This record gives sequence, structure tokens and C-alpha cells, in this order.
Amino acid sequence: MDNFAESGREPVIPEANIPDATEDSNLATDDDFDLAMWFWSTIIEMYERAAEFDGSLAKPREPSFVAWANEVRLLRQEHGCSHDQIRTMIERIQRDQFWCPKVQTMKTLRNKWPELALKLCPVNLATG
Repeated sequence: MDNFAESGREPVIPEANIPDATEDSNLATDDDFDLAMWFWSTIIEMYERAAEFDGSLAKPREPSFVAWANEVRLLRQEHGCSHDQIRTMIERIQRDQFWCPKVQTMKTLRNKWPELALKLCPVNLATG
């Protein structure tokens, strides 16, 4: 007996109730994905600029954007920062010679966020 033979009936596709991503959910939002992809594009631009001087520099492997978007979500939820604040921090990191090569993934950004917030603060925290 052929279990895969045409039965003349349309296949039944079960309905799935997939919750929408919200700012407080355990799912990454579209904005989380957009930010993750923007961060990746800035890293690629940096590698392309560096390759102009070092022809042997290889482009890094593309990350899992699902994982990166989830890291953005976790960063927002754990540290209470907005997408704009994350974008601003990434821009500061990429202007800093020390931090730029060290923070090239969303996971590293999330793990280093408290330290980066202090060290890359635009004001001198020692003098107020």
C-alpha cells in the first residue's frame, strides 16, 4: 500500500497560533532584526575599508540573524536600552580603536554593555 498516493483530498494543514513579537515578549521584533542587520552591514563596511590596505583580509562569515536579533532583544530587556541607544553605542564602538576590533558580534555587545556604557560615555564621569 502506498501511503503517499493521491487520495483526491486536499491536505489538512493545522493552524498554528504564533504570537506576535512585542517589546516584552521572548521573540525578537522586526526592529531587532533591522538593528542586527544594520550592525552586520557596518562590520562588512569596516572590513571592506581595511581590505583596501590589506588585500589578504577575508570577509567574516555571515552570522545567524535570528540569533543576533535575539541578542538585541535580550540587550533591550536586560539593560532597558532602546534601539537608538544601541545604534549610538555601536557607532561609538566603531570610532574607538580599542573597542572596535573587540566588539563585532551582538553577543559580545550585550555581554560588554555595562562596561561599554561607562567607558564610551560622551562625558567625563570622573569630574561630573
